[in-house]
Amino acid sequence: MHAVGHHLRTYAHHNAVAERDAFARSAFNRYYYGCFLLVRSTLIEINVPPNNIKHGKIKEILEGKIAKKLESAKRQAQKNEDGTLVNKIDGGLRAIEPLQRLIEEARQVREVADYKPEIEVSFNSPDGFSLNGLDINSAHRWEETVRTLLASLKSAWRDADD
Repeated sequence: MHAVGHHLRTYAHHNAVAERDAFARSAFNRYYYGCFLLVRSTLIEINVPPNNIKHGKIKEILEGKIAKKLESAKRQAQKNEDGTLVNKIDGGLRAIEPLQRLIEEARQVREVADYKPEIEVSFNSPDGFSLNGLDINSAHRWEETVRTLLASLKSAWRDADD
């Protein structure tokens, strides 16, 4: 999805003015879905049932089952005086809030792109544009950030699960 978003982003600037808005909106959409699918596959990997993973429920899942299990494992590691595990779990817990914020920001801009054509895409530079105040370059970086945060979360989850 990220590659498709990048292609649409580039293509938006090489199109007639009437069409570039649609390609720009689609770029935001694809960047979001790429991130959503990464999060979804990770949640499935750590045993969240696929039917429970809805776009607006990611925050609830991360704060609920995921954070609670990591907090419980952290308390156990503290009892066992396992500082290495405590640190790893802390890393996973610290990843939750920025991951939630990023996915929510991405979801909101995707909803604007899909459902609010009255909010215009602003083509503010020769190779950039923004929608609802979010620059396409920020959206382009979402995937890398999500991958990094998910790596911390998965690492903590694996070790907490042992």
